[in-house]
Amino acid sequence: MKRFNLRRIIIACTIFGTVNVCTAFGSNTVTLSVDKATDTIQKEVYGGLLEDWGSDIYGGLFVGDTSSIPNTSGMRNDVIAGLKECQIGQLQWPGCCIAEQYIWTKGIGDKTKRQKNGYGMGTDEYVQLCSLTNSVPFIQCNTWYDTSYNESNKLIAASAAAWLRYIHANYPNFNLKWFGIGNEPWGGCGIHIDSATYSNTYDTIADSITSIYDGKLGRISSSGLFADLVYSTYVVRKTLGKAEGFAWHDYTTLNWGDLSNSFPSINYPDSQYYIIIKQAEAVKTWMKVMMDTLDKYDYANTMKLMVTEWGTWYDSIPGTSKTYQQSTVRDAQVAAYHFNLFNNNCKRVTVAGIGQPVNALQSLFLSKIPATTSLVKTPTFYVFKLFAPHQKARMIPSLLSCDQVNGMDVINESASIDSNGVMHVSLANIHKDSSKTIKIAISGASPHFQYARGQIINGPTIQSYNGFDSAENVNIQNFDSTNYNLTDTVLTVNLPAHSVVMMTLSATPIGIISRSISVVKQGRFSVAAVKGNRIVLTYTTNKVMPVKLSLLSVDGRSVVGTYNVTLEPGKKNLVWQPRNMTCGNNIFIVKVDAGTESMSHRIVFTK
Repeated sequence: MKRFNLRRIIIACTIFGTVNVCTAFGSNTVTLSVDKATDTIQKEVYGGLLEDWGSDIYGGLFVGDTSSIPNTSGMRNDVIAGLKECQIGQLQWPGCCIAEQYIWTKGIGDKTKRQKNGYGMGTDEYVQLCSLTNSVPFIQCNTWYDTSYNESNKLIAASAAAWLRYIHANYPNFNLKWFGIGNEPWGGCGIHIDSATYSNTYDTIADSITSIYDGKLGRISSSGLFADLVYSTYVVRKTLGKAEGFAWHDYTTLNWGDLSNSFPSINYPDSQYYIIIKQAEAVKTWMKVMMDTLDKYDYANTMKLMVTEWGTWYDSIPGTSKTYQQSTVRDAQVAAYHFNLFNNNCKRVTVAGIGQPVNALQSLFLSKIPATTSLVKTPTFYVFKLFAPHQKARMIPSLLSCDQVNGMDVINESASIDSNGVMHVSLANIHKDSSKTIKIAISGASPHFQYARGQIINGPTIQSYNGFDSAENVNIQNFDSTNYNLTDTVLTVNLPAHSVVMMTLSATPIGIISRSISVVKQGRFSVAAVKGNRIVLTYTTNKVMPVKLSLLSVDGRSVVGTYNVTLEPGKKNLVWQPRNMTCGNNIFIVKVDAGTESMSHRIVFTK
């Protein structure tokens, strides 16, 4: 965690005087060049930072295996399920600043014999969590806490190497991909290390671990203070060739000089909405500066830029833990902007992590303090879920021209095409009051896209959020087809004020596809078509309910199969595997009839 950033204070001072005026330069357009999609969006861009800070791990994810809250090895089952649902790409652990204090040997083996504070969730639990959530592992190592920079660097390196050998020996099938070496050595964690000393220490550790994973482990060096390009440039030059990644941090906040006097996360005046959006969009300028530096010295693109900490940082909610804050429609906009930016720069940006998944800063989940079985999924969670189809897809180069509001593009976007030939276009309208129409020109697509479908995240107001004592106000909804039109190679979309939208285009009539899974939701039901020609019905009911599932041909004329079942009360999943299916395209309509409720959607089974 960084504690001070001069450029944020400067930007905050300059934007307080902005006027809420939208300057129109003409129509909003974007051109997508499908045939030029070559660079892949890595799933690790959609990651999170797990850290014993605030109530992210303890009081959040980790409740202990004796807790009455359902858990696996002490980790909340609902959080695990949620991380899997939103397809979290990677989990960095044991954190950043906290990693510099973490002594790995105290967090392995019998829990009853471990040090009580900060070591309940250790290496063994982390390995299990990555497996349960299908997330890419990213471990951060200690470089100064239990040794000293005055001691031999070999002692520091020996500890890191021993940790990796422990993991490799005990979990030979655990594919550890990333290993961070040092965090904010410029002083963000309380100790300033000059660039030469840090680079020398990094060099020793990097050499000591190379052979453990047969040279396949990605090593990550750390940047200097945000505005200290001299420090960062020195580290880039000195670690180039021994670092596959370069960690860089950016938070969105009002006042780094006094974090106890930042904006509130909820019930904020409208005037603060654009100030935070402006702060978030400043990342584009500074990220370009860092990428230009990497391009200058690493023209072969072997060292990736990794935005391992990002997100909004507000005042803590009174009566809660440090950095406990809510997430509103405004934060959904911040998340969408970051993801669109990362997607469009995926050639260099391959890893990113929001701070932090549970109960801290711009979290995906909120639990009560002290913990109960209640859990809230924030608007940020739903942005992660909505954007998941971009993972492992090829980024489609785009050219955007749009109106301005308060000196910012009113629309931001990114697009990708997956292995099934399905295109996903994510769009965000940051205007707090006005809808915006955008025309999307599609070139180089073969065959042409003929079908479109949309999903939307929005709320009644920019201050809308999901609380513990009410129904969700902000989540993913089907986007009414009256808001968009696909004609030949032009998709026209009307984006409501402060909305985030995902458009899915295909050459054949299919449902919303997220890699190998097609998911549609309506009311209390959601339907997913998964591998193995199975249909998963997820439902919520407070009473016994008879339901009939029907699988129809894509034209709706022929019944392929039916399944009658009685649903038990609760929130559960039902799996149905129809037999004797014959359809050339594996495209069907699934219909759900439950009393007076009925839903039907096209789905596609993938191999």
